[in-house]
Amino acid sequence: MKRLFTIATVLVAVGWGIHVLAGKALSNLLAARLGGFVVKLGEGKISSPTEFFQHRMFEAAWLATLLLLWAFVHVTVARVRLNQSVPSRWSWVLHSLLALICLNVWLWQADRTVLFWGLMWDGKETQNLTRFRIKLILTREDHSTRRAVLMGSSQTRAQIDEELLNSLLGTKLRTTEMHYPGSKAYDHFLLQPILAPAHADYIIVYLSEADFHSGSVSEAVPNFFTFNALPDLMKRGGLKYIPAGRVGYGLLGQMLPMFRMREALAQRLLGPTMGQLKQQKYNTALQTLKERAASMAKSYELNEESRFQKQALEDFLVRGRDSNQRVILLAGQLNPVLGHQINPEVRREMMALLRSLAERFPNVTLIENLPEQVEKDYEDITHVNKSTQERFTRFLAGWLDGHVTAGAERPR
Repeated sequence: MKRLFTIATVLVAVGWGIHVLAGKALSNLLAARLGGFVVKLGEGKISSPTEFFQHRMFEAAWLATLLLLWAFVHVTVARVRLNQSVPSRWSWVLHSLLALICLNVWLWQADRTVLFWGLMWDGKETQNLTRFRIKLILTREDHSTRRAVLMGSSQTRAQIDEELLNSLLGTKLRTTEMHYPGSKAYDHFLLQPILAPAHADYIIVYLSEADFHSGSVSEAVPNFFTFNALPDLMKRGGLKYIPAGRVGYGLLGQMLPMFRMREALAQRLLGPTMGQLKQQKYNTALQTLKERAASMAKSYELNEESRFQKQALEDFLVRGRDSNQRVILLAGQLNPVLGHQINPEVRREMMALLRSLAERFPNVTLIENLPEQVEKDYEDITHVNKSTQERFTRFLAGWLDGHVTAGAERPR
């Protein structure tokens, strides 16, 4: 064991030596050979292949160091047991507890690395949290002079092709798509501090009736809710609308990163089938499009819960103003097969809210006249097809080129 520990220590030391002394040169070499592949793999989120490789080398050395420290802790504990400080029959309890603590400390740090989350990648079957964490870390590493973050639910991803948008805007403005599926207005507010280190100049949000009037159950709360957010949620009465179990999942995930990563880890260890069980169950229960639209339309209501969501959007804009960020609200829509069955007052109230916010907040711009989208432009209830996505992306690029990149300054 001592020999193995010595070899591991030497290897880790050599790794740090390579990173410090030859990291930049090695990164340049890798970027020259693999830069194009990495940029393509990153779907437009990697602006500097050289810096990308430098960051990954640091991550490898750091995570290896933590593993070495983990081994050191266990060796030290073993010596304590041999010295009979702990009865032998209880040693397994101590080792199990230490393993749980060390594993979660290691995962707490691994959560901040593309290297770790990259190991969780599984192509098109990749779990949502894995995708989000990778995008978040790469966004924080981006040093573009003018940046925008695209927020919202999966409608944002469906409407806007990030790669095409960046290719059309060139160096004028760099955008990063940071949607999280199923998000509501409160979820945008919840994710805002997580995205703050990206220091975006602009926040672009695609909104529809689903952000305010279709309940408050989402996947963002179990994955991102923290103890810091709890007092605010209680103050605004959100526990009446967001299930306590989902809040509890978020809090437990903050204490135990292993719990928060459970689905990503299960998918990696047991295969994509385990990670897609929820989606398979959902697909099995699908009705025809019109039947499902008729059923969903009943859940779009004007009530206290929708006011809770609307207040969250207003507070989201307050944060943006205080952070000196310009917020661009896209007044989007749902598939007309659903939209036409929803109480018309829902749409009118949503638009009245957005117009009021745009008038009250100098840092907010509302775009109402978006390209028309009819039923044939959609793949399902909420997501447009590829050709409609391209059309919408080109429209947005043209608007941004004329209103944002033409010398516009950040709000003061």
